[in-house]
Amino acid sequence: MSDILSLRSIVAEKIAASILSGEFEPGAQLKEAALAERLGVSRAPVREALRLLEERRLVESHPYSGARVTVFTPEDVADLYELREVLEARAAYKAAMRATEEDIAELKAIIDQEATQISGEAVEATGDEPNIDFHQKIIQISGNREFARLMNNDFWRYNRILYRMHWGRKEGRDEERHIEHVRIFEAIQSGDGPLAELLMRRHVQSTRVVIGEARQVRYGRRASDKV
Repeated sequence: MSDILSLRSIVAEKIAASILSGEFEPGAQLKEAALAERLGVSRAPVREALRLLEERRLVESHPYSGARVTVFTPEDVADLYELREVLEARAAYKAAMRATEEDIAELKAIIDQEATQISGEAVEATGDEPNIDFHQKIIQISGNREFARLMNNDFWRYNRILYRMHWGRKEGRDEERHIEHVRIFEAIQSGDGPLAELLMRRHVQSTRVVIGEARQVRYGRRASDKV
């Protein structure tokens, strides 16, 4: 039994990686037979893995079409960004209150890397993009482990990946986001908690506006509610 559970977990992680990388797009059908052949396993662990991913909200089960990659509704996005606005704004406040010189130096390095990428200069890949690192670093500096747990779960990570891949492609948005990040960084560097909190709140709000505009461009005003 433990071997089956272990295989289920391995299969689930491989499917999750394909979802989070964007290989399996929102709404894509996940056929057990095709996944089993692709991963070199029987259909049983794939079926169990899909159930596990449904619990993690990366997969949705539909009565007639089976498992599909989760699709965001406007309500999902609104709920997530309402949560993000509260948690990340508070994290920025706490980060400003407790950031060490080392923390400031690491944040500055992220800001500099972001500026380099925007300028078009080549940089060595380091995993997550600076935008992701910047927010995660602030949450880390805040010292609140529950913030980190909530903001790094699969469903939230998936939302941010979709933003980076699809919704955030507004002309000039990279530059706008960088300026917002710099201002937040400067507030944290100066130890101004209330200002850091306010600026982060505005930053998250502006991101939500960008997502709304992107949906209108992609789907039209009377388009499906799916994101």
